Amino acid sequence: MWYCHIDPVDVDPRLWDFLKAYAGQCDAAIYHLPEYGKDLGNKQFFLPPAINPLSDKNREVSGEEQQQILKKLGISADERVILQVSRFDRLKNPFGLKHI
Repeated sequence: MWYCHIDPVDVDPRLWDFLKAYAGQCDAAIYHLPEYGKDLGNKQFFLPPAINPLSDKNREVSGEEQQQILKKLGISADERVILQVSRFDRLKNPFGLKHI
């Protein structure tokens, strides 16, 4: 079974050619959305990503902890903060955000 963790709609054709050679060998493929599905000749399943609200990384952060983190990062508490939450890798486009 192949679980597609990328948005394959506008994927680089070179990357998709590489991936489909392997994904097509699987009995089934799982995508997050129906429009992400690719005809690989195998069964397709569509399951939205899940977030565990009880995970420690999803806990509420106290105001004191917020201040400590900002101080550690050298960010003034008076500044506006825009945050992108994701893995830090080239596929998540960490530099694609724009300040508004």
